[in-house]
Amino acid sequence: MTFARRRVARIEKLLGNDLVEFAKAQAYEEFGKEQDPREWHVFLNGTEQERKEMQDEIARKMQEDRARQEASVTSGNNHEDVTSIQGGAEVLN
Repeated sequence: MTFARRRVARIEKLLGNDLVEFAKAQAYEEFGKEQDPREWHVFLNGTEQERKEMQDEIARKMQEDRARQEASVTSGNNHEDVTSIQGGAEVLN
């Protein structure tokens, strides 16, 4: 059992199951408001197949981002944090 689960179990012994379940539901609801609805649904209720597809999709996006960054660096188009002041304005070089 992980530390977090042991901790929640201890709190549950002190406060009771109803209060802990209520707090968990509130936390999930609040956190879920800041997440992509589809991803949050898969996280909470997805089948093993849906989770696998989501993991594959995320891995694909990460590979694409990495390839794009590498291409930018090797082509000399890496403008990240490269700015100068021209005519009193900050300009991306």
